[in-house]
Amino acid sequence: MQGLVKSICKYWNQGGWPFSYIDLIADCGSKIFKLSDDVEIKTDVLFLITDLAIYYNRWYAMGIVRELFKDVRADVALQTNLAMRLSAEKLQLGVIFADEGALPPLIADIYKV
Repeated sequence: MQGLVKSICKYWNQGGWPFSYIDLIADCGSKIFKLSDDVEIKTDVLFLITDLAIYYNRWYAMGIVRELFKDVRADVALQTNLAMRLSAEKLQLGVIFADEGALPPLIADIYKV
């Protein structure tokens, strides 16, 4: 399953999508995120849809990201994995989250929004 999701993420990350297609990617990514118990899959999918939502400035996709980040707050392993990914490849989370209080603690620690 992990290989399939990595392939999907690589495909979605190729760029050049029509503007509104990002919302569809965010919807599909959200379903994968919620169905998976694998921390790496959740991290890959959430990082990708966060990146796309910011890059394409899609408010709908940003709303999905905010909802998924609520799940991150409750899962320390996922928080840790995502924090490590974000510390290596920083995204402009301030576009989605107005204040660092909205971010899970481990991510807020490395990400001063």
